[in-house]
Amino acid sequence: MEKAGRLSANIIGVGKVAIVTDDIVDRLYASRLQQVLEKTGYTVIKFVFCHGEASKNAATYIQLLHFLAKNHLVRTDAVFALGG
Repeated sequence: MEKAGRLSANIIGVGKVAIVTDDIVDRLYASRLQQVLEKTGYTVIKFVFCHGEASKNAATYIQLLHFLAKNHLVRTDAVFALGG
């Protein structure tokens, strides 16, 4: 995780990124990833959904799309899926 900012900056450049994760992984790891990305120069937003298979559905996906649109992510931005 410590190399995530530098490695991604070399590939996609620095801009806005979204971290997508569930509530359990969020508590364990998301703040560290966010710190690393922000230190690299990224603007970071985070979408957290309820853990479990029941949340992996079309309704959550639509919520994610609305979140990304509301936060003005564009095709040159990136999404980091942080899972367990």
